[in-house]
Amino acid sequence: MEPYDILYVDNDPNNLSGFAFLFGEKFSILLAESGEEGLEILKSNTVRLIITDLHMPNMCGVDFFRSAKNQQIQLKFILPGGYSDNHFLEEVVDDRDVFLYTRKPFDSEELMRLIEDELYSNQLAQNGEQLSRSFQVL
Repeated sequence: MEPYDILYVDNDPNNLSGFAFLFGEKFSILLAESGEEGLEILKSNTVRLIITDLHMPNMCGVDFFRSAKNQQIQLKFILPGGYSDNHFLEEVVDDRDVFLYTRKPFDSEELMRLIEDELYSNQLAQNGEQLSRSFQVL
């Protein structure tokens, strides 16, 4: 089964539908309205990139990030948030799996570029691993 490109997690249905509208034609996307729903989705789907809001009821984006990494170790994250989110960022700033933090509301063209860059680098890494395994067989 091919992995989905993106799992977008946000408790605001308007943000979810807007994201799907802006990026759904170019990328395969899964949507979740909560961290808990996102974790359920990850149990049965593989994704290349997660974009998660920081402020959600019950499970904040940082808690979702930590739990999701336990399910799929190779995940990369983009964390959009507001100007007052420094305390959240301090918790994940050293984690190399957080690809980028971007301000909300995000600029759709900038986010498109960031997503493309991350998915492209992810594909290059996978190709390098496959090539390395091929040489080991020889």
